[in-house]
Amino acid sequence: MLEGFKPTNVKHSKECFVNKNNSQVYMHSIIIASVQLCGYIVAGSLINLLGKKKLLFILGTLGGLCSYCLYFSNTSTITLILTSMYISSSSIGLNVVLSVIVDLFPTTLRTITVQLAMLFGRFGAMGGNLAFPFVLKIGCAAVFGTLGTVMISSAFMTLLLPNTDMQPLQ
Repeated sequence: MLEGFKPTNVKHSKECFVNKNNSQVYMHSIIIASVQLCGYIVAGSLINLLGKKKLLFILGTLGGLCSYCLYFSNTSTITLILTSMYISSSSIGLNVVLSVIVDLFPTTLRTITVQLAMLFGRFGAMGGNLAFPFVLKIGCAAVFGTLGTVMISSAFMTLLLPNTDMQPLQ
C-alpha cells in the first residue's frame, strides 16, 4: 500500500504537461446536474401522488439497477446515462429519507434526529471510502454489485417504515 511513497531513482523531465482540453468532463458534469435537477422536479410533483414510502422504494430500486447495469455498459453514453440516473436517485432518496425523519419524530426531537442521520451518513461514507480499495481488489463487478445490493436492500427496508403521509404524529 505504501509503494507509492518509496523514493525512486527515475529522472523526471522538467516540463509539465497540463491537459487543457477538459470540455468533455465539464459537459458530462453539466448533463449529470441537469438530469438531477429534472429528477428533483419530477420527484417533487410525484411525492404527494405516490407517497414517500413508494417513492423511496422506486428510487432505491432504480439506483440499484443502474449500479448493476453500470458494470455492463460498454459506451460512454450509456455510462453517462446510468451514472446520471444513479446519482439522481440516490440524492433524491437522501432528501426523501430526511423528509420521512421529520415526519416520524416530534418537533422537539427533529433537529437531533436529522443531525444523527447526517452524522451516520457521513460515517457510512467514510467507511465506504475505507472499504472501497479492498472491494476493488476483488474486481470491478464486486464494486458495482455491492453498491447495487446496498441500494436495493435499502429500498426493501423502506417497506418497514410506517405510513406517515398526511397523518398526525401519535
